[in-house]
Amino acid sequence: MTERVAEEAMANGFDSDWIFVEEPTKTVGQSRSLPRSLALGLLGGLVVGAGSALIVDRRSNRMYSPA
Repeated sequence: MTERVAEEAMANGFDSDWIFVEEPTKTVGQSRSLPRSLALGLLGGLVVGAGSALIVDRRSNRMYSPA
């Protein structure tokens, strides 16, 4: 399709320095599952949150006692 458009542009007198943008192609294996993405995001957030809480707790020099 791009070649046909370029040929028509040249026939109509357009300059040869025009840039023709091609339509994007769909990549193979691309998943657009919203529930799966939300579940993975929630799980990842929980793992990162729990890990950061453990790191902060380990670096703290405070002693906690039951009330």
